[in-house]
Amino acid sequence: MDTKRQTRGWWRPPYSLWVTAAGAAVFGAVLAPLVKLALIKLIGLEAGKWVFWALFVAVVVVLQLWTRREDLRQGLEGVVVTILPLSPFLLGGIGSVWCFIRHVCMAGHMHHPPYPEWHIWVDWSWVGLLVLAALLAVLFRSPSTFLITAFAAFLISFRFVFGSFGGIYWLPL
Repeated sequence: MDTKRQTRGWWRPPYSLWVTAAGAAVFGAVLAPLVKLALIKLIGLEAGKWVFWALFVAVVVVLQLWTRREDLRQGLEGVVVTILPLSPFLLGGIGSVWCFIRHVCMAGHMHHPPYPEWHIWVDWSWVGLLVLAALLAVLFRSPSTFLITAFAAFLISFRFVFGSFGGIYWLPL
């Protein structure tokens, strides 16, 4: 039995890929939008947006550094498994932009019905593609797991739970 691992404690890295990927999802879905809102209220809209993205990237990098190296694929294999989840991720991102343009106003997401039924199916499609991308990244043990998982969770919760904060961002988020 590894005594160093045993005395290390559960709160200290390195963690398994599944633990850090779950952390990225929770961070992206819950903490990131709340931190963003707090920053905007504390330091203003423009500064808060930029500080938020710097913190977002920093947390993703820390999660990647906290993961056991043997859990991620390395070399050419790592490059290949990074590219595979990017296809559904990019398609989901395009769907999210479309959704933002069609459904988001100062009141939030889809606050001015009626919308055609196919609009709802498009929303479900891009959400499904982002979830698929995050799952593929984790299952393939991709080095991009944390970025894809955190950003996908952020986009989904930011749109549906927080209503895109009424479209306050200069990016279609």
